[in-house]
Amino acid sequence: MPASSHCVVTKMKIYLEDFYKWPIIAERAEGLRCIDVFVAIYKTFAVPLTEEDMYDYRSEFIRTCVPAFKQRCKDGPGLTEVNEARGLCRVDLLRTQKIFKSISKKGREPAWTLKLDRPQGGRSQ
Repeated sequence: MPASSHCVVTKMKIYLEDFYKWPIIAERAEGLRCIDVFVAIYKTFAVPLTEEDMYDYRSEFIRTCVPAFKQRCKDGPGLTEVNEARGLCRVDLLRTQKIFKSISKKGREPAWTLKLDRPQGGRSQ
């Protein structure tokens, strides 16, 4: 399914509020499909945190992300211990806000904005 119903979009630069340092770049010369956008989001947030990333966020905030990290490691493919050894990833900083809600664009601005939501019935963190 095309990413846009009214024109061919070949590249999108997408930002998630509070995580502007990790722009999501989706690109396909033949025109972006929804799957291309979802894969770009996944690849952007599946990256382990660097030491610089850990420094950029307060240790207090990082501690609030540990339950999401532990749950991801438990639920993900492979052994929990192997997943944990990889360390915190960008996605863990999203905590419970991991469900795709929408992507929007304001006027002629070149960037798009990603909105995420919690799973239905999910607790706030």
